[in-house]
Amino acid sequence: MIAFFVRSLELLMNVLIVLSVAAVFVAACAAGFGGVPLENGQTWIGPVLFFVVLLGGLICVTIFGGIVYLGLGIYKNTKRSAEALERVTAVSALPEAVALPSEAELVPRP
Repeated sequence: MIAFFVRSLELLMNVLIVLSVAAVFVAACAAGFGGVPLENGQTWIGPVLFFVVLLGGLICVTIFGGIVYLGLGIYKNTKRSAEALERVTAVSALPEAVALPSEAELVPRP
């Protein structure tokens, strides 16, 4: 059940990041064509404003996506570590009939 929620969260984050990038592009276009009124009555308009809004928005989306995917990566890494630890514990709990070689037996003789 947990795997379903994690996969759903990952899918939702993929969709949200794509929509966020699209929204940043639309906002940058609107800012580039709409302009920003300044105090002296002029308007700051054009490619400079477009790139400023685009760069700022993409930085925010990158930080948001990085934090989300970092959390998902930590979850997956913890799950893999727990499974590996369970395998090591299962091997160490083998009966004595299935004895593992000792360290002295593993060292090659000259």
